[in-house]
Amino acid sequence: AKIEAGRIDLSLQTGNYSDFLLRNVKLNRILASKRNIKIHLQAPMNIYNISFDRMKLDQVLNNLISNAVKFSPDGNSITVSVFDDGLHLITCIADNGKGISDQEIPNLFTPFYKSSEKAYSKERSTGLGLFIAKQIILAHKGKIWVDSTPGSGSAFYFSLPLNRMGNENVPENEK
Repeated sequence: AKIEAGRIDLSLQTGNYSDFLLRNVKLNRILASKRNIKIHLQAPMNIYNISFDRMKLDQVLNNLISNAVKFSPDGNSITVSVFDDGLHLITCIADNGKGISDQEIPNLFTPFYKSSEKAYSKERSTGLGLFIAKQIILAHKGKIWVDSTPGSGSAFYFSLPLNRMGNENVPENEK
């Protein structure tokens, strides 16, 4: 109810996003290995120290990565990558799975929406994961979006703002 009302309380802490991401990917690799799916991480280890809510971003990453696993065939791979566009830190979770039709994309981040595509795994969906992920990212003053081609996979992106005003968001090698 709080999330639907747009009231998300964040517990922001400044931390190394690469370390956080590496820990999350390691945990998700364990689940993906059950279907022989590899998760590759492409993130510089000198990534910015940014302010974020660790528990809430864990929830976002777990949802996006588990969806990528769910809609990827056994033995496939998923890539988690991070890059900086100068204003935002952008995280991408890309798979080579079923992909999403153009007609479904506008509905993906709405509550209780379930894709017409059947998952490769037998996991059930509530239709809330992407909606909750969007609300969490919006609370961080970021954006979330998807690029997808049916039959060729999907790439889910989310951005987190960088504040270049202070020293806390400067890469370690630039201080």
